[in-house]
Amino acid sequence: MAGGLRVVEAGGCVDEVELEARVEAVCPVTGIVDVYRLMLRYTPPRSARGCRYLEALSVHDYLAGFRGIKILQEELAARIAEEVCRALGGGLVRVTLEGSHGPVAMRVTAARSCGEPGEAEG
Repeated sequence: MAGGLRVVEAGGCVDEVELEARVEAVCPVTGIVDVYRLMLRYTPPRSARGCRYLEALSVHDYLAGFRGIKILQEELAARIAEEVCRALGGGLVRVTLEGSHGPVAMRVTAARSCGEPGEAEG
């Protein structure tokens, strides 16, 4: 699914980017549609031209791809963090999903250090 995330390069670099969005998925236990508030924070990796950023509209389209998919909230946060890391090719990523399951509110966070482009993988 990471192929849906587009990355752009820009000459100006910032320290951190924070995006907020809504994402829907289906609870594999109950079959009920879960609606989450997503907070995505990342440190843009440096590139030859400046820094690499996620193109915001592609994030919206990427998240829409989870509609109808059966996945736990915890798995969804981890998957999004890993796929954002893969798309950016470096930097730090932190994904927080907030949702309610009946009377229980739940917040989960997945944080990843993505390494830098060209860095050897261990």
